[in-house]
Amino acid sequence: MTAIYADDSVIMRGRLNQYLKMAGCKIVGCATSARSASQLCEELKPDLAVLDVIMVPGSGKDVALDLKQRGVVKNVLVITSNSQDSTIKPLRAAGVRTLTKPISAEQIAAEIEYIQSQQV
Repeated sequence: MTAIYADDSVIMRGRLNQYLKMAGCKIVGCATSARSASQLCEELKPDLAVLDVIMVPGSGKDVALDLKQRGVVKNVLVITSNSQDSTIKPLRAAGVRTLTKPISAEQIAAEIEYIQSQQV
């Protein structure tokens, strides 16, 4: 499974890179902002986009909803430190998977396994 990940934190980008590779993903791109994440997805058409919900500038939530609505990326996982319904509900309603920080390698692996089990 090819993947891009986006987070404005260098520490989280390092963790996501490691966790996704451990889960068997081939990393095809990394972004530091919502805009660059959207552009990478348009350009590379990965199987999976992993996005932080809050990135300066921009919103991973908005990018996730847009990517799903337009069918650019089939599988989107949003990582958030905000577990409020106003953040989570619209994402889940659109078919976006979510994880709440702090995250672990095991959680990422479980998400990848779930996504792969849903592939037709």
